[in-house]
Amino acid sequence: MKNFGKILLVLLIWHGAKAQNYLWPTSASDYLTSSFCEYRPGHYHSAIDIKTWNQEGYAVYAVEDGTVYRIRVSPHGYGKVIYLKLKDGRFAVYAHLQRFNRKLEEKVRQIQLKNRRYTIDWRPKRWPVKKGEIIAYTGQTGTGVPHLHFEIRDAQHRALNPLHFYRERVKDQIAPRLQELLIIPLNKNSVVNGSVLPKSIPLKKENGIYVLNETVYARGKIGLAIRGYDRANDVYNKYGFYREQLYINDSLIFEAKYDTLDFSKTSQINIGIYYPLKALQNKRFLKLFKEPYNQLDFYRTAPDGGVIYVKKQPVNFKIIIKDFWDNQSVVKGRILPAFNPPPQILYARRLKDQLFVKALLPRNLRTLDLLHPGAGGAWQKVRYYEIVQQEFRPHNQQILIKAPLNPVQTKKIKIVGVASDGRRFALLNDFAHSADTIAFKLINYGKYWVAQLSPPQNASLLDIETRLNGVVIHPVSNLNDRFLELVIPPGEGDKQTLQLRVAKFQKTVLDTTIHFAVLFPEKSQHIALFNDSLQIETTGQTVYDTLLFSARKNDSVLTLKDSLPILSAEYNFSWYPQPFRKGVRIVVKTDSTPLPTRTLGLYRFVSEKGLRYVGGQSGAARQTIVMRSKGLGSIVAAADTVPPAVEILFPAPNARLKALKFVKISAFDSLSGLDSDLNFRIFIDDQWMIPEWDPERKLVLATPHWKLKAGQHRLLVEVQDRAGNVSKQSLVFFIKGN
Repeated sequence: MKNFGKILLVLLIWHGAKAQNYLWPTSASDYLTSSFCEYRPGHYHSAIDIKTWNQEGYAVYAVEDGTVYRIRVSPHGYGKVIYLKLKDGRFAVYAHLQRFNRKLEEKVRQIQLKNRRYTIDWRPKRWPVKKGEIIAYTGQTGTGVPHLHFEIRDAQHRALNPLHFYRERVKDQIAPRLQELLIIPLNKNSVVNGSVLPKSIPLKKENGIYVLNETVYARGKIGLAIRGYDRANDVYNKYGFYREQLYINDSLIFEAKYDTLDFSKTSQINIGIYYPLKALQNKRFLKLFKEPYNQLDFYRTAPDGGVIYVKKQPVNFKIIIKDFWDNQSVVKGRILPAFNPPPQILYARRLKDQLFVKALLPRNLRTLDLLHPGAGGAWQKVRYYEIVQQEFRPHNQQILIKAPLNPVQTKKIKIVGVASDGRRFALLNDFAHSADTIAFKLINYGKYWVAQLSPPQNASLLDIETRLNGVVIHPVSNLNDRFLELVIPPGEGDKQTLQLRVAKFQKTVLDTTIHFAVLFPEKSQHIALFNDSLQIETTGQTVYDTLLFSARKNDSVLTLKDSLPILSAEYNFSWYPQPFRKGVRIVVKTDSTPLPTRTLGLYRFVSEKGLRYVGGQSGAARQTIVMRSKGLGSIVAAADTVPPAVEILFPAPNARLKALKFVKISAFDSLSGLDSDLNFRIFIDDQWMIPEWDPERKLVLATPHWKLKAGQHRLLVEVQDRAGNVSKQSLVFFIKGN
């Protein structure tokens, strides 16, 4: 097993952890809303989140003697956050706070007024705190609903699982709940149930053990991934797992355990899961194997990283999933070797009341049944059949079956059987279809093209020609009872062409051509498309693995319903979602425009909502917009000429108040957006106020830091979006005298 030095270090860390007696950080509750190292878009959750019952204002305590190391205030991310340096050298981090204690709050306000900014990053020289001292109050600043985000970090600022310090505090006697197992072929020669595409199988519980809901046949190099969640006593929140183990034939080949987190590697979270299904279906499968480019520190694996090799013998596997309190759920299953060559029906014909079926089947059969649709469509066994021809071959046999169909008038037949080694097969033939009928699907599977042709019984009659960049190639082919599948890896060029022609008896039934581009790992590329109007630039660190994509240009886009200037065609990318290691540089040529460069950017159409800003800045020549992105999506160049929507919610115009405790503003920009507290300027009688902006609720609060005198006052609000468009609102209100 790998990483024994790191494991020893972790054990030493936790030996020290158990010696600590940290105070629980809040009076809000003993319940969690999130666990350590849960999935977040683009990063791991570095804390536990403590439930505050969707309310704010619970006390937050210093968990140990120490000093205030850092305070940050921001509209984004952690919101209001305080870092304590504890006397043992570790750090405690409390985020999304409503406010700090009175002395800290006063100091923070002084810094904000001095800097004329809401956002601050302050490191006091010396500010001691005592264990149990109230340092702040829970809130919902930054991202998310009300809760307390609580971290413990070591002296090197690596996040530690806080539950090691509070094992007895949180009550959890509920085992993780498991939903699906994903079996992933890991190269072009591997298959699962007859296909190179991943196979998701629901899990069901029998006698306390999770089992697969269907039989799995595989060949070659495969990996497993698991989907599910954990629960705890008395609450309905769903948590991540703490520990995952995979055993093959009783040998441990993979283990993941979430005790520490290196922030420099947290962006690799999308290679710790099977990312395409997260992007396409919002299903999060945790991989039970480790690719060579995965540098995360959670794993202990066999030398091949937990990969499974299915050859001629069945593979027995066991998966153990645990939460932090050792409640566990177990999956047991078996992966059977795929038939090679696969069974298939060569043809089926009706002659009056007789059915003739020619098939290739396993050499050694235990049972063989023919089925036809009966009343109501349910499959029924054909009571009698005979084998009129039988030819044994080295790896299979070819047989001709004759069966009476009278009086049943059927157009479908199914053959089901069991080989002598226990493997089962089921073959379906719909001979009502015309022999010329071909259904075709071409799938971009990230680093391969996958072509599927059905029905499979016509495959033996087809003449298939595949050309890649003009050269005839011979793809890997897989045949199952649903389709014939061709697996086509790309060639070496940046831009390539795939041609697929299918003929039957010299008559062309399918002829398609696909133009596509390829991003390669460890290679810098410059790909120009559509006469250089769209350019893609990468470095050797952009992608983890080979990535195919195609692009389509839509010239029909002119203006939106609100008459915003559109400055380019719309470009639509087609690709199989894959995490990027570094951003790809995208350059879009634009029409010339007299508009200020600050207004220009790249946008994406979002159904009926119009455009959504995705990034970009005008290039030096003013006729390009350049953006870095960790993905490919539909984009169009446009100019934002519409100012933000702004409304003063409080006070009302001409309001007469005893005192003004706060100003409340609604502000929103649907195009280029509002990205900073510097977008807001709020004045009463020309006196600047601190704008406390909550982007999620689209609200801004400002509190006068001086006492307003009796009489008339003027409130002025200015809000500026990324593009420089400004909205101004003003009103007059009155403070009543004593």
